[in-house]
Amino acid sequence: MKKRQRILYVGIFAGLLMAIIVMLVAKIFCYLFPVLVLEYKNVSLFAPWTSRNMLLFYFHSFLQGVLFAHLWAIIKDVIKPKELINRGMGFGVAMWLVATVPYMVMIYASFAVSGLLIVSWTVAELCALMVAGIIYAQKIK
Repeated sequence: MKKRQRILYVGIFAGLLMAIIVMLVAKIFCYLFPVLVLEYKNVSLFAPWTSRNMLLFYFHSFLQGVLFAHLWAIIKDVIKPKELINRGMGFGVAMWLVATVPYMVMIYASFAVSGLLIVSWTVAELCALMVAGIIYAQKIK
């Protein structure tokens, strides 16, 4: 398999896992904090899950997966730890700091969503990106 093709497939797989992880963490937060369920059902904030536009919600994880897989392929030799898991988790945390944290600050400042919802999204993205980083480290060498 060609290197670019492998990066694409690994990125798609990582995107699928990220989507699953984000949804699982959201379910856990909704179970622990039932008030979040009401916030998700607020149609003045969120489109209904049956909306065509919600396809973009699912596409987001796949786009992240493929783009971050390409980025990993470019910078993987710069990341210092020798153990693949530590390198992958470090990459995931770095991507979380660069891509998620500023975005969550912007959302909190701009939209009428609770801090708890922002925390749940931030934690979900951290978990998802760390897992994706591990996948990249193991599959893209």
